[in-house]
Amino acid sequence: MIYFTSDTHYGHKNLVSGCTSWDNDKRCRKFNSLSEHDEFIVRSINSVVGYDDTLYHLGDWSFGGFDNIKKFRDRINCANVHLILGNHDHHLENNREDCHDYFSSVQHYLEIDIEDVHIIMSHWPMKVWNKYNKGSWQLHGHCHNNLQPDEWWASSKRTERRRTMDIGLDTNSLKPWSFDELKKIMSKLDKFGKVLDHHEKD
Repeated sequence: MIYFTSDTHYGHKNLVSGCTSWDNDKRCRKFNSLSEHDEFIVRSINSVVGYDDTLYHLGDWSFGGFDNIKKFRDRINCANVHLILGNHDHHLENNREDCHDYFSSVQHYLEIDIEDVHIIMSHWPMKVWNKYNKGSWQLHGHCHNNLQPDEWWASSKRTERRRTMDIGLDTNSLKPWSFDELKKIMSKLDKFGKVLDHHEKD
């Protein structure tokens, strides 16, 4: 099976309501402690993704320095994890060569084909992406299920929405998404939708 997730933020105390130093904890995950949060995230991923599965992680892997990168990776049972770097992954970026011992691949951007679907992956959302006018998917993280609709997103019908989605943990009860789950969602969205740039047709 193939799975997708993002924004695990292992070791990030400010994202945890019980220990944050942020003035407003409404954006925090509702755990009493950092250890409780981290344990839950590990159990949640391992309850869904098996050893022989493939997991695409779209950034913001962990906090707490380089040691936490390996600590978190060692606790994930899946043998095949591909990492797309996020804005908080500077420890990974600065030690990129060493990280290839932990991940199947490490990059800022990735395109793959699964079955009949072309998938574009980035940590950040895009309004236009490769082959978007031919029904490709654009998967991203970063937004923690807080992406506000702009004029295009808010316009008219839901079925006019392009096939793009925030697949971060906060969008799925802190669990990874499977390819099959995403395929069901994307099949309900318009393959072509509104024209956003001059590439209506090639």
